[in-house]
Amino acid sequence: MRTGISVRDAMTKKPIVIKPDISAEECAKIMLKNKVGSLVVHDENKLVGMITEKDFVDKVIAHGLAPKKVKAEDIMRSDVITISPDIDVFEAMT
Repeated sequence: MRTGISVRDAMTKKPIVIKPDISAEECAKIMLKNKVGSLVVHDENKLVGMITEKDFVDKVIAHGLAPKKVKAEDIMRSDVITISPDIDVFEAMT
């Protein structure tokens, strides 16, 4: 069932990109400053993961870890699935 709305219409145009070796604390500060709920993790111009607010809760706060000592690569999700921005959003959801 096509909606007529492409992924391009719904996606963030300029995602915030970070390196995998920065601290979770710095990630949180970047998210707060840019008013976003997720970060794209790049290493040498290659997508290696994503970090969401939920990752902070599940992997840092719930385990009582020190955000200054935990690295982005320790809490990021590396199983990122990508899709063409020209695909209909219904197809993207399925």
